[in-house]
Amino acid sequence: MALRKIHRPETGPHSQPHFLHLPLCRGETQHHHGRGPLGRPSLQTPLPADGHAGTGPARAPHWEAEIYGNIPPLLREWHGNLPEDLRARIRLAGYLPNAELQKKYSQARISLCTSRSEGTHVASAEALCAGASVVGPRLTPLLNCLQWYVSHDSGTLSPKDTPESVSGALLEEIRAWDEGKRSPEEISRYWCSLLHAENSCKRIIAAYEAAKGGS
Repeated sequence: MALRKIHRPETGPHSQPHFLHLPLCRGETQHHHGRGPLGRPSLQTPLPADGHAGTGPARAPHWEAEIYGNIPPLLREWHGNLPEDLRARIRLAGYLPNAELQKKYSQARISLCTSRSEGTHVASAEALCAGASVVGPRLTPLLNCLQWYVSHDSGTLSPKDTPESVSGALLEEIRAWDEGKRSPEEISRYWCSLLHAENSCKRIIAAYEAAKGGS
């Protein structure tokens, strides 16, 4: 889901579009073949039926959302039942070509992770390198990488794996952006230094050399 701050005619630090990016797919990992981001996100608990019982966009009317990846019937039904004003700000984008998806990453401000399990949630890592922060559940043993991803002022974790708790974490992260507590440049600079392939290889080689020297 890509939640973005709606553009207003006024100028200022909070007048630019802001997105919340949420890739959705079911079953096995989806790979980059012009379809969508890597990952195994799935809806763990039912979405609020009326769209107002805890969803971030409902309580942040200056933000809007897009959802990428496989769109299951449950999600389409939920979206169709939203109030018209909210439904207009939450769009089901589906799969996108890689080039277009990269543009969405560069515009994103928050990446919402709803995976049950993932070794290293690649969609979140990609979002961080593009300058977006991460929101997801804290108590997910198979998603321990999220505790690292939200460090360095890079996101918020939900204390419980429920729609209400995740929505609360999302709203907290939206407030952090609105209050100027997040910097896309700093988020991108920090995580690119750690996660880009070249930098990761250098760190692995350095660790290997250090271990070899100590043996």
